[in-house]
Amino acid sequence: MSTSVIEILKGFITPNLLNGVGSAIGIPGDVAGRGLTDLVGQYLGALVQQSGDRDAMSNVAELANSVSRDTSGINDIKGLLAGGIPSTMAVLAGNRLMGSLFGVWQASTVHKTASALNIGPVASSSLFNLAAPLVLSAISKRLGGGALTGAALTALIGQEKGAMMSGLSSLASNIVSPVKAAAPAAVAPAAVAAAAPVAAAAVKAATRTAAPAAAAPAYAGRDNGLFTSFLWLLLPLAFIGWLAWQKLNEPPAEPPAPAAAAEPAAAPAAAPAAAARPEPAAGFTRIGLAGGTDIDAATDGVESKIIAFINDPGAVIDKTVWFNFDRLTFETGSTSLTSESKAQIDNIVAILNAYPAVKIKIGGYTDNVGDPQANLDLSGNRAVKVMEAIVAGGIAADRVEAEGYGDQFPVADNATDEGRAQNRRTSVSIRAK
Repeated sequence: MSTSVIEILKGFITPNLLNGVGSAIGIPGDVAGRGLTDLVGQYLGALVQQSGDRDAMSNVAELANSVSRDTSGINDIKGLLAGGIPSTMAVLAGNRLMGSLFGVWQASTVHKTASALNIGPVASSSLFNLAAPLVLSAISKRLGGGALTGAALTALIGQEKGAMMSGLSSLASNIVSPVKAAAPAAVAPAAVAAAAPVAAAAVKAATRTAAPAAAAPAYAGRDNGLFTSFLWLLLPLAFIGWLAWQKLNEPPAEPPAPAAAAEPAAAPAAAPAAAARPEPAAGFTRIGLAGGTDIDAATDGVESKIIAFINDPGAVIDKTVWFNFDRLTFETGSTSLTSESKAQIDNIVAILNAYPAVKIKIGGYTDNVGDPQANLDLSGNRAVKVMEAIVAGGIAADRVEAEGYGDQFPVADNATDEGRAQNRRTSVSIRAK
């Protein structure tokens, strides 16, 4: 039988690697080994849990292919440990895998690893950055390093999921010398097997209202902290269930003594019912935002494109990527926004409120008719007007910037009326998310 993923990981995570990692982030090599073993196990557990999701497996396969094409790969320790500025394709693919499998639970996972190992959050985050490309590299090597497909990855997990989970302890003993601190007590396999589906369902339900397309990890192997975190997730549910049971089983209250007959009071007038919100107009759709709010926008409008970009873990911030406003206009030859533009401005404000980490840049453009400097000034003033309108809606000024580009960067032929109309535009670019 071909070498398993676990065996390949043993070959990757050597004492030399761990000593190099430990030296780079300021922790002992055996502590680095404990952390990597735990985090690799969480990645493998998450992959096993999502192996039935064809889209998820296709995404992971593509990430593994990216790692196999990288020339530096896992040998570039400094590059792999570069947190926010990936220096290799392996790190970039690894960061995307983190977002795909862990989503909003990523920070919590880093914190729990730091607490369990008694190390700082920066060191814990570095181990988290390293675990992802290690797993992707092992998967790619296990399947021959060629073009990997989602179907092939699903088949591999089906063949090796038992070995992946049971092999983590041998992985740990192979690379980590005993540490002085007492190891966490082992959890009985039967208990883990019984609790994992419930915990996974709880995590899935929680993430449904958080970051879209993000899946929380479930690790059905030995207890390295994740199972404990599952219990913390389940404790509030258990407490709520206990309160409900108490309520259902409390004795009925004694009926109150009959009160003296009194003149019947006049019934208060019924409050007028709130007007039902009308359905979106033709060509528009209602889009749900984080936090429970929603907006009405054109089906293929700028709002839909911005939200899709924000929620796509594979969408990388790029200053050349712009989205054109489709319902934002100015009075002819003026910097005054038309009244019809307010709806789109309000939608942008709602999106920025729903995603507080997002920052944007507004760009103004003109056609090539007239004086180039006058066009540049007009486009800049219009971009500033849009920025001011967004800030006036309650968005912090440091989250929005503006610049005019005049007749630069045309998107159509200025020789035609239609082309010039397309070039007279206002656009938005995502600069942080």
